Amino acid sequence: MAVREELGHAHIESRLVWKPMDEQPVFAGAESHLTGMADAIFHDALSLPSGSAMTDADVDRVVAITRSTLSTAR
Repeated sequence: MAVREELGHAHIESRLVWKPMDEQPVFAGAESHLTGMADAIFHDALSLPSGSAMTDADVDRVVAITRSTLSTAR
């Protein structure tokens, strides 16, 4: 994931999103009503930094790196 790598180079932590519940062993065999949306999000999404301690400058930096990386990837 290019965005995650670029954020990491800038010492900004990001994380993959949580694994969908239907893929977790504890829920194996449980009834589920799947549409594929959770799997799509799991494979394509990224959790970006957030929190009340982030300054406007912190947010701007994360946004700038994310935008730059995404625009270069096109």
